[in-house]
Formats: sequence, structure tokens, C-alpha cells
Amino acid sequence: MRTDSKMLIGALAVLLVTMPLIVGVMATEDQSNTSGNQIRQWIALRLQQIRLRFAWFFKGAENTVITGTVTALSNNILIVTDSSGNRFNIVLPGRWNIDQQIVPLSSIDQYLSGEVSVKTLSRTATNEKGVTVTMLIAHEITANGKTLHAVLPYNIKG
Repeated sequence: MRTDSKMLIGALAVLLVTMPLIVGVMATEDQSNTSGNQIRQWIALRLQQIRLRFAWFFKGAENTVITGTVTALSNNILIVTDSSGNRFNIVLPGRWNIDQQIVPLSSIDQYLSGEVSVKTLSRTATNEKGVTVTMLIAHEITANGKTLHAVLPYNIKG
């Protein structure tokens, strides 16, 4: 056998052995890229849904003041009972401004006792079956002689 023929046969043998490996690696890279694209698309979709929910909430939100007694604080929900016995579950943002300091939500419980006045943005929705849901998001709390302001990415007036 000539040297050229031996080299050609050797090259073909190497190709036959390595081709399945190369195809397997390329298929895996393609699948991971597809997976990465799917994850990016899923995240983009979720962000769009969040934006739409915020737009819906703010479009019809009203300023409301809830005055009453603190019943409980659970994670980011402040429960206030007014003088008529109505209970309000109020969503609290994660950071607050108190006396020119920014404090996390976990540190404001010391201010939330007794009578409080909570300024909120509220939005009420009623479905076709007559079920009504009201969401309250606090942006200012006055209690025990202190005023706490929520640290938010927007300013609330009105």
C-alpha cells in the first residue's frame, strides 16, 4: 500500500471515530443554547407580565388613609383594625426612611404599636361573580410620633 493510501485510510478512520463525538457535542451545545433562549424568553415574559400588573394597578389606584390599631405584622403585611372593627391587610415595601435613615422592613416593628395612620395606594377589583378584592400598598405611616416614608422608585402625590 502506498503512503498516500495509508494516510487517507488513517484520516477516514479518525473521522469515523471522532464524528459521533463531534456531533454529540454540537447537539448538546445546541440544546443548551435552546434552553438558554427559552429561559431568557420566560424571564422576558414574566417581566412583561409584572409591568402590565403595575400599569393596571397604578392606572386605577387611589390614595387612602387607614387609621386604626396594629393587630399584627407578618413578613411584609401589616394588619390594622379600625374603630369599626374592619381589618385591613396592607402590603409594606421592603425599605423605609425614618429620621433620615434608611432601614429595612424588619426594623420598623418597634414603631408599629398602638394607633397608626397609614397612607396607602389602593385598588379595588370586582370580578364577574361579585367577588371584590382590594389591594393596599403603604407609602407613609405615622405612629408613636414618628413618620415613616416608604423608599419607592416613584413619588406619590395627591
